This record gives sequence, C-alpha cells and structure tokens, in this order.
Amino acid sequence: MIHLSQNNIIHSDIRAVNMLVTLPNKLNRKCLVKISDFGLSKSIYSNSNLKGGEYYKNSFDLFPLRWSSPEIIKEGKYSQSSDIWSFGVLTWEIFNKGIKPFYNENIDEIIIDIICSDKIKDYLKKPEKYEDSSLKSNEYLDSLWNLIEKCWNKIPNERPNFNEIFEKLKEIENQISPNNNNNENKKEINSFSPIL
Repeated sequence: MIHLSQNNIIHSDIRAVNMLVTLPNKLNRKCLVKISDFGLSKSIYSNSNLKGGEYYKNSFDLFPLRWSSPEIIKEGKYSQSSDIWSFGVLTWEIFNKGIKPFYNENIDEIIIDIICSDKIKDYLKKPEKYEDSSLKSNEYLDSLWNLIEKCWNKIPNERPNFNEIFEKLKEIENQISPNNNNNENKKEINSFSPIL
C-alpha cells in the first residue's frame, strides 16, 4: 500500500477478498500478502477535478459499501485517506477470520447510517481476545486496535497514512520481540505488514 500511495494510486477496494496470501516461508514462517483487483483503482492525476491530492468522482458508481469511508458515501470523494479507512475495516476482517463487516445488517441504508454517524465502533468491535495469536498480552492487541480506530477517524486528514501505519506496526513488532530472533512472537504482526 505504501508503494501505491507513493505512486499516487488509490486502490478503492481494499478488503480481505482482494488479498492473495502465500503459504508460510519455511525459513522465517512469514506469509506474503499481495493486494489484487485493481478494477476500481484510480490515479490521483487522472481527473481534472483534482483538489488537494484527492480524487473527486462525478457520479456514484458501484463501490464496496461495507468498506467505504463516509466521504465516499456522502460525496463520492476518493483519496488515500479513504483507502486508510478501508484498511481499518480489512484489519477488522482479519481479526474476525474473514467475517464480512456488518454481517448482521442487510439493508444498505442502515449500513450507510452506521458508517456516516460514527457508530462504526459499536458494530465493528475489538475482539475480547484473538485466538491463534502470538500476541501474548492484550497490550499489543490494544495497540493494534488503537491504530485501527485511528483509521476510522471521521476527518480524513486526521487518519494515519500508510507510512505511519507501517512504522506503528514495526514498533509493535519490536515490542513483541525486541531481539527480532523469536519468530513465534512475530507471526501475527507479519500478517499485516506485507500489504503495506
């Protein structure tokens, strides 16, 4: 995602179904995650209505509602900040083993209300614990969850960028395994950092 943002590309469809995951590498047990499906992607420089590094859409086409930020829903406005919002929802999906966001809501108007009215944290809740996790302490889960919630800031410019997310994930990784020799403790964080 850092590569896309550095090249002024907005993916616009960041969700678990678009992630390709390899089997763990035998040497360091890391999986490689690659993002796919660039069908909705946009170049920031491709639209004459460009303002402040953001893409403004003239009409509302189909878009992945459950992963979309309020500014996409309300204004059709895509930006790297809207990809950050979607990354937060993707991370929630990972914590919940691929469950579709708002899985218990089938009416689009209700989902729109949830996303646009700051109720997202009531629906996409932090897991009490994360099974199969090498995060030995809730302290690390709390740090990750704080990062996710920052991705859902209603004000796009106050969301972290992908470089900041990557640095925070590396910081958490170093807290989990300060000597970087214990691969057991790094397994979980590595499921996030390759897609950045």
